[in-house]
Amino acid sequence: MKKIFFPLVIVAVLALSACASPTGAGTTQPSASNQVATIVAATMQAFSSNTPVPTLDACQIPTLKASDAPSDCFNDSREPVACAAIDLLGIEAGLLTLVPEVADIPNLPTGFVINFAAQPQTVGEFILYLYLDLNQDPTTGLDMSSSESALPGIDRLIGVNLPSGESWTQAVAKGGYDAEMIRDETQVSARVVGERVIVLVARTLLEDRSVAAGEQTPLALGSVVTVGYTLGGALPDAFTLYVGTAHSIDALDYFNSDQDIHIPLAMTVPEDALYPPCPGGS
Repeated sequence: MKKIFFPLVIVAVLALSACASPTGAGTTQPSASNQVATIVAATMQAFSSNTPVPTLDACQIPTLKASDAPSDCFNDSREPVACAAIDLLGIEAGLLTLVPEVADIPNLPTGFVINFAAQPQTVGEFILYLYLDLNQDPTTGLDMSSSESALPGIDRLIGVNLPSGESWTQAVAKGGYDAEMIRDETQVSARVVGERVIVLVARTLLEDRSVAAGEQTPLALGSVVTVGYTLGGALPDAFTLYVGTAHSIDALDYFNSDQDIHIPLAMTVPEDALYPPCPGGS
């Protein structure tokens, strides 16, 4: 009500000031413009003391930020190998509305920025994988673990063919390894910018939820739970993310931070990173 009341007060003062006459010949009355300026200044001072004005620092988009050790690639025998351009160095996840390279795709505001040690063009074709455990439950979804790496409870897989940047996604929680492969730039899109790969994802791809009731038993390798699993209907929430690259089985790299080189790091993308932090955002 205050925001409506103050403008009305100012308008009323303007009207009264314009119609009022001096009370005495020897009294100097302040002009209407001065009165209004005084009231406006007092009003703004009251607002500023009660309502914080967003600043650039206060409105910075919150993101998941993490780094990975360089030159930590391995083969299918868990032996260290040369990395070349598949070497992962860092990642950010969240709202990418302030990233100028993708500002022209406003319908895909959420995404990931993956930093490599070298430009992807400097090595032959390889694949960047993003594994999403959307309900943060390793006992649901698809267990995509191998003899080298543990990747339990994956609900959605996103892949980017590099250096071309062609991207695709699968709801592996619903169809396993044979799930439909979606190649739709309105759902998932990727751009290669120097040593960075920017992957944008539609919000609907982050809405998978397990609604299975009761106790879940651990999944066997390569198995999938589909009963009670829904796609859509819930707002995006915090989820677990794994990131890896593969240049055949002879050269692999997982985002593992300070863990063993063949153990993927489970990173939590917080709910705060998926929504605008400033007033008036949507």
